[in-house]
Amino acid sequence: MVKKIGIYLLGLFLCILSVLAFLGIYKNIMTLLNPDKIVSFLGYTDYIVVNDGYNEYDKGDLALIKLNDVYNDSDYILFYYQSNVFFGKIINNNGNIYNIDNNYEIYREDIIGKATFKISNFEGLYNILTSPFIILFILISTGFYFYLTVKGKIKEEI
Repeated sequence: MVKKIGIYLLGLFLCILSVLAFLGIYKNIMTLLNPDKIVSFLGYTDYIVVNDGYNEYDKGDLALIKLNDVYNDSDYILFYYQSNVFFGKIINNNGNIYNIDNNYEIYREDIIGKATFKISNFEGLYNILTSPFIILFILISTGFYFYLTVKGKIKEEI
């Protein structure tokens, strides 16, 4: 009984890793095809915070960014400024002009999206999980697992 539960949990874990691997492949391919664009999937993208100095976000945190949302004061956003991508907090907005961290004044069109979820200190694990070699390893491991599972079921029927 415990062995069956372990096998099912391993299968579930490998399925989740496979979905993450396919998302990694999608992101890598889309980044190669459109290097100047932010790659999103189902209206969300991810961003690793590269600067310190925010109350709620530290360097190395993973922020899940929802694209084209409603933006209010004190929201953390991802935005373009002089052809670069930055992360910051909206201090105030005057209609179509947003003041970010008292350093930047941007227009609504420059905003990529707003941070909706955070995983603290995720940069190292994120870099490992999204590396091409790990993605390939996950896909091969998952395929091998399901191959062995099917092979085992065929032997039981004979």
